[in-house]
Amino acid sequence: MWLAYVFIPIFDFILPLDHYNLPENRMRLFEKDKRFLIPLYSAWFADFMMYFYALYLASIGRMPTEPGMFLVYVFCIGNSGALNLSVGHELVHRRELVHKILGNLVYSKMLYSHFIIQHIKSHHKKVATPEDPSTARKGESVWQFCARSIPSGYIETWHLEKDRLTREGKSAFNPLQNKLIFWNILHLGWVLAVYLVFGMCALVFQLFYSFTVIIFFEAVNYIEHYGLERKLDHNGNYESISTKHSWNAP
Repeated sequence: MWLAYVFIPIFDFILPLDHYNLPENRMRLFEKDKRFLIPLYSAWFADFMMYFYALYLASIGRMPTEPGMFLVYVFCIGNSGALNLSVGHELVHRRELVHKILGNLVYSKMLYSHFIIQHIKSHHKKVATPEDPSTARKGESVWQFCARSIPSGYIETWHLEKDRLTREGKSAFNPLQNKLIFWNILHLGWVLAVYLVFGMCALVFQLFYSFTVIIFFEAVNYIEHYGLERKLDHNGNYESISTKHSWNAP
């Protein structure tokens, strides 16, 4: 916690800024450079090892049970899980199936797999508009945003899957066809497996861990587009998405 919340911010403040961006032709070469997979997957494996080690410690009674220390413990492990979401986001956007599967596992670990559908099929199109659950409104607090975006994300994902299956002539309630239902069944199965394999303490850890990582994750979503809106033209169409619609643009 000292490293993440004291030393890194201090160094971030005192070190010089670097506003250099790669030109377009060099960026394409960098994107194809396989060496970047080394830090990417190193972060992925480190987080999963920490997560399973925490479950193991819970199973042998070495996890703190005093409420304050337990929350600090979950907070620290949750930091790692939240950072790994950036890796998962990178992987689910890649074309190769193995990257997509491992990226999905990052979100599954926090019991939040539906976000992948919402992010790709909705957020990319609706970002910086009132229709996007993941865009924070101006004047909206982070807690108000979480209270709105989390349930709205589930509801929107349900409609996306229902519309997709309706177009394909399939039932929206088929658990093998509806990805939202399927993933949530898998989530319940994983929670049950945690309880059966690692015990009650690990189950409590899993639930608090998921809640913590989700809040971390939605706090990042809150910051990325807070208060930004795309203008409407005279035909009622939103302007094209550009770098001015993300605070974390290069």
